[in-house]
Amino acid sequence: LPYAAEQSTQVIALPDSQKDGYSPVFRNKISEKSLFSNFHPKIQTAYDIFNYSLEQYRDNDCLAYRKQSLDEETNQLEFDEYYTYLKTYEVDKLRSQIGSGILYLINNTNDNSDLARIDVNNFIVTLFFPSCYQWVLVDLACQAYSIVNTALYSTLGSESSAYILDVTKSPIIFLEKSKIKKILELKNEKSINSLKILISIDDLNMDLDYDLFNECYNSGVLLYDFKTLIKIGKENLLSHIPPNRNSTYTISFTSGTTGVPKGVVLTHVNAIAAFTSNRCVIHNPESNYKKLKYINILPLAHILSRNHITFEFSMGSTIYFPHNPNNPKTFFEDIKIVKPSHIIFVPRICTRLEMGLKSKLTSSKLLNGLVNYKMNKLREEEYDSTKISHFFYDNLLFNKIKKQFGFDNLKMMIVGGAPTPKQTLEYLSAVFGCGFIQGYGMTESHSAICQTVFNYGKTFGTNGVIGPSCEIRLRDVVELDYSWEKNRSGEILVRGPLIFKGYFGKEENFGFDDEGWFGTGDIGTLDENSNVLIVDRIKSFFKLSQGEYIAIEKVEAVYINNNTIINQLCIYGDSNESYLVGLIGLDADYLSKILNVSDKALESLSKESVIGKLNKVDIRTKILKQIEGNVKGMGLQGFEKIKNIYLDVEPFSVDNKMLTPTLKIKRHEVQKAFKEKIGELYKEGKLAIDSKL
Repeated sequence: LPYAAEQSTQVIALPDSQKDGYSPVFRNKISEKSLFSNFHPKIQTAYDIFNYSLEQYRDNDCLAYRKQSLDEETNQLEFDEYYTYLKTYEVDKLRSQIGSGILYLINNTNDNSDLARIDVNNFIVTLFFPSCYQWVLVDLACQAYSIVNTALYSTLGSESSAYILDVTKSPIIFLEKSKIKKILELKNEKSINSLKILISIDDLNMDLDYDLFNECYNSGVLLYDFKTLIKIGKENLLSHIPPNRNSTYTISFTSGTTGVPKGVVLTHVNAIAAFTSNRCVIHNPESNYKKLKYINILPLAHILSRNHITFEFSMGSTIYFPHNPNNPKTFFEDIKIVKPSHIIFVPRICTRLEMGLKSKLTSSKLLNGLVNYKMNKLREEEYDSTKISHFFYDNLLFNKIKKQFGFDNLKMMIVGGAPTPKQTLEYLSAVFGCGFIQGYGMTESHSAICQTVFNYGKTFGTNGVIGPSCEIRLRDVVELDYSWEKNRSGEILVRGPLIFKGYFGKEENFGFDDEGWFGTGDIGTLDENSNVLIVDRIKSFFKLSQGEYIAIEKVEAVYINNNTIINQLCIYGDSNESYLVGLIGLDADYLSKILNVSDKALESLSKESVIGKLNKVDIRTKILKQIEGNVKGMGLQGFEKIKNIYLDVEPFSVDNKMLTPTLKIKRHEVQKAFKEKIGELYKEGKLAIDSKL
C-alpha cells in the first residue's frame, strides 16, 4: 500500500443498485467485492496501530515540543528556540504511566466515603486543553486501557460544556491551569456532581497555588498536575487492558446550528476503517520515514486531526506541535523551525496565503510571469508537483518564498474542513512546488469518505473519489432541482464500516434509513471522473422571489475565500425579494485603512462609533465594490451576488449564540438578532456600485 493512483481512483456502480429517486450505489473499484474494514489482520484497533509503530520505529523521534520556562523578572512564559523529542519507546512508557495513574486515581477516589462512587469499568475521560503532545499521550493512554474519552474546547460555551459533562458523567478532566476556576464555577452552578478529579497539564506548586487547591477541595474535587499523575502511574503500574474492535474509541461531540451538541460514538472499527482508507490512497511525500515531519496545527478535539495523527504513527513520522496552540498567529514561527514535509491547513489559511502572495507578486511583470510559467507547467504535467521544478527560476524566486514561510522541505499540503477553490490550490502548488490532498468527510464517518490523490491530475481541485471503506449513493432532492437523472447530483448517503453506529444517549438507528444509509445533509455531484464535488448543505438554501435557489454556504465561501477583509459573513435572501444582502464582520486589521484613520485614532473610538462610521453609504458602497471585484470570474451568477451590506466588527460569537462551538453560523439566531438591520437593507435597496450587477 498505497495503491497506484490509476487503481484507487476508479469508481464503479454496483449492478442493479439504482432505484427510483436515487442514483446507483457507488464503490471504489479496489473494494468492489467487499468494503475494506482493516489494514492488516493484526491491526484491529487504534491501540494496535501505535504498537505497530513501536515495533517498526522504536527509536525514532515520535512527538516533538518546545519546552517552556517562566521568566522570573517578567513573569512571562518563554519557549526554547528548538524542539525537544520523545522517542516512540518513551511515548510507550508514558502512555502506560498515564493510563495507570488515571485508573489508580479513579479507584482511590472510590475509597473516599465522602465522594460518590465511580464505575471503574465504565467511565469517560474528558480532555479540555488545546492541541499539544500531552493530548496525544492521554489519548494513547485511554486506548491502552480501554478508557473512553471525549473532548471539550474553548469555543463551546458554558451551556454546551455543562451539557456534555452532565450526559457523559465524566469524573475526570484534563485541562489547562487557566481553565480550572471556570470548570469549578460550572460544576457548582450546574450541580455536576459526577466530576471528582482535575488534572492540570501545567505544573502546579502547592505553596503558590494553595488557593487553587483549596478551592478544588471545597468543591469536592481532587486536583493534580500532569507530572504528579505520571509519578502516581509509575509507582502503580498496571498491565494494558487492550480494546477490541467493537470497543468505543471516543465520543466526539458535534455542535449543529440548532439544539444541544450531539455525541458521535466512534468505535475502533470506525477508526481502523478510516485509517485503512487513508493508507490505501495517500502516498507518502517522502520515501525515507526519517524525513517525514508533520506539524499539527488543527484542534485535536476534531476527528480529522486525530485520524491523521494515527496515520502519522503508521508512517514513522515525527509529529510536532506549536508552542502556543491558542494563538494561530504564532504558528508560522514554529513552522519555520520545523520545516515540515507535510501539513494540514483549513481553506481560510490557503486563501489568505494566495491573496498575500498575489498582492506582492502581481505588481512585478517578471515575478508574475514566473508564477504563470509554473502554473502552466503544473497543468501540462497534470498537477504532478514533482515535475515543475526549474533550477534557475526556483533559485531566483520560489525557493526564497518557500524559505520565508518555513516551507523549504514541504512536499504535500492537506486541506480539510471545507472545499477550497481549485484556482487557490493551483496557485499555491505552483509557488510552493507541493502537491495537494483535499477530501470530504464528517465526524460521523471518522472524517474519511473521499479524498483526492497526491500529485494526480484527475482528482485535483475536487473532493476526490470514494474511499474503499464506504459506499455512497445520491438521493434526489427534487424541490431543489437536484437529481441523478437530470444533473448527477443529490443528497449524499453513505454506508460502510467507517460510519458511526449512533449518537450518545439516542436510539441506535437515529439518523439512518431502513437500509442502513446515513444521510449527510450535503448536496453533492459526481463529475465525469466520478470525483465528488460538494455543493452545499440542504438546509442552507434560500429561494428568491424570481424562483432561483441559492446555495448560500457555497456563495459565502466564494466571498470569504477571495476577500481578506471579510472575517465573518452571513448572507440572507428573502423569498419576497429578488436579491441577496450580507452581514459582514470585517477583519480588525483593516479597519484603520478602511476608515482612513491612524491606528492610534482608531483605538480611541468606541466600537459603536466605529460601526457607525463603517455603515455610512459611501464606505459600504466602496467595500461592496471591492469585494464584488474580487469575486469576479469566480463563477457566481448575477442573482448570487450581494447587493447591499451591513458592516460590523465580529458581530457573531459563541457568547451571543450566533455561532456554534465549531464557529458555524446559526442562521436562525442571526436573522432574529439582525431582523431590523436586514429590513433596513432591503428598504434602502441595492447599492449603486455597478450598473451591470
